[in-house]
Amino acid sequence: MFKVSRFLFVIFFVNFSSNLYAQGLYISAETGAYVHFNLLSSLDFGEDAEYKAGANTAINLGYAFGVFHLEAMSGSLGDTGFDYSSDFEYKRETSYMGIAARWKWRWFSFRFGALSVKAKGEVVDSSSSEREYLYDLDEGPKSYVGSLFSLGVQFPIAEKMNIYIESTGISWDQDDKELEYEEDGVSGSESLNDSQVLSILNFGFRYYF
Repeated sequence: MFKVSRFLFVIFFVNFSSNLYAQGLYISAETGAYVHFNLLSSLDFGEDAEYKAGANTAINLGYAFGVFHLEAMSGSLGDTGFDYSSDFEYKRETSYMGIAARWKWRWFSFRFGALSVKAKGEVVDSSSSEREYLYDLDEGPKSYVGSLFSLGVQFPIAEKMNIYIESTGISWDQDDKELEYEEDGVSGSESLNDSQVLSILNFGFRYYF
C-alpha cells in the first residue's frame, strides 16, 4: 500500500512540475452553468421579469510563456433573455469572441480579457387581448464590447494535461430599456437591465502540445 501511494505521489509530482512550467501552444475546452444577475426595479403591477439562467460553452486557444498565458476565446451563452409573467418573452441568443491574459501558478490561475459580444434578440408576445405591452428592445443581431474575469484552480492529470474549475464573470452594456403595460385601465412599467452581468462556474480541461 505504501509503495502504491509513493508511486502515485511521484507520478503526480512529475505531472504537476511539467504543468507548472508548461511552454508553447495549448487548447482548452470548458462548459458551465451561469446565473444572469437580476438588477430589476420593483414592479408597479404583475410579476417580476426574470432573466434566464443557462449554460456556457467555450473553446480557448493559447500560448504559454511559463506562468503567463495569452488566450483567444470563442464561446456561446445560449439564451440570455428574460421572461415576464406568462405573457412576454425576450429571447436573446448570445455568443462571444475575445482575447485574454492568464497568470497560472501552481494550483491557481486568474485571467482577464476583452470580448466582442454578439446578441440576436427576438420578442415573443403571448399576452391576452386585455393586456397591452409597449417596448423598445433590441431585435435582430447587435454587437457590444464586454469584459471577462476569472479565478480558478487546476489539477494535473497527465504530463501535458490538467483539468480545472473556474469562477468567471462576463459583463457588457446592453440597455434592455423598459417594459410598459396596461390592462383594464391599470398601467405600470418595469425598468430592465442596462448592464448585463453573468456569473459562471466552468469546468474544463487544458492540453499543452
